Amino acid sequence: MQKIEDTTDAIWEKTLAINTTAPFRFIRAVTPVMKSQNYGRVIVIASIAGLMGEAFVTAYSASKHAVVGVVRASAVELSKYGITVNALCPGYVDTPMLDKGLDVTAARTGKTRDELRAALAAKQPGGRLLTANEVATAAIAFIDNGETGEARWLDAATIGEKK
Repeated sequence: MQKIEDTTDAIWEKTLAINTTAPFRFIRAVTPVMKSQNYGRVIVIASIAGLMGEAFVTAYSASKHAVVGVVRASAVELSKYGITVNALCPGYVDTPMLDKGLDVTAARTGKTRDELRAALAAKQPGGRLLTANEVATAAIAFIDNGETGEARWLDAATIGEKK
């Protein structure tokens, strides 16, 4: 997390490479096989930050907005081949990657990882972090339902009761 004026070109380019260019390249690579089968399912993990802005993560938010655009454009182009392309846009997910980010923030702010985790959970609809299994379950639903071009907001309030 950094202020916009502290976001270097290197941070910007790396973030877009990971969050936008890599999914684009994946979709491009699998398209010929899926077209030949007249069937395919692509699910990209975007972020709530790709549907709304968030302070101090300009590069991340921009990259996730961009990948939602890739998903929607690909869905329009590929639907006639039986290929669906969708994005899941989860809030904060309780993962080792989140823990690393919390550790960096804790070192910078003097707050504990638990304090930071609680603050993130409190600002999430539903009052808690998502689990990786919940995100996976939402992905399976996309495989089964045949929708395409969707960018599905995913948080604890939209998937069920507070744990």
